[in-house]
Amino acid sequence: RRQRQMCIRDSLATVLHGVLMIAWLGHCIEQYTSATVAMAAQVPFANLRFAVLAALLGLVAFARARLPVAEWQQRLVLGVVVLVATYVGVLLELLDIIREWSFGPHAAATSLYTLAFALLLMLAGSFRRVLALRWTALVVFAVVALKVAIYDLSEAETPVRVLVSGVLGAVLLAVAWGYARSQKRES
Repeated sequence: RRQRQMCIRDSLATVLHGVLMIAWLGHCIEQYTSATVAMAAQVPFANLRFAVLAALLGLVAFARARLPVAEWQQRLVLGVVVLVATYVGVLLELLDIIREWSFGPHAAATSLYTLAFALLLMLAGSFRRVLALRWTALVVFAVVALKVAIYDLSEAETPVRVLVSGVLGAVLLAVAWGYARSQKRES
């Protein structure tokens, strides 16, 4: 009976943390896209939005660390919440920085940020030997490659096209090499 109560309590805590993070993300995204928000908003990375992100991420990461390994479903949910919130939160700050940029550099900056995030996921997955992180990174790389090919390069000027294509190709080659090397070491 006591174990069942603890399981229910942990499940409710997991749901509460997930709902808090999703509500925060929804509010920030809605506020960012809202036409009523002044464009001269806040200093990137030194604002209330980022402070709340850091506090919520800390709470969710602490809650995840306190869960036993046997509670893998709850750990998975909280891990996904942390990854998504980190990506979107930093992306919103980046979008504040590049707000005035034209289409080509703006699209290139978001793609480069996403590539860097995926690269960090790949490195974390390789060093910690977490297959889910590596597969997540590979999916993000594929999504970025499609985004670059279909969207980013559609209106970009030639120098930006060369830069983005070159960086994307170099990163994808490095990731493929690193992934093959890590697979060879594991077998």
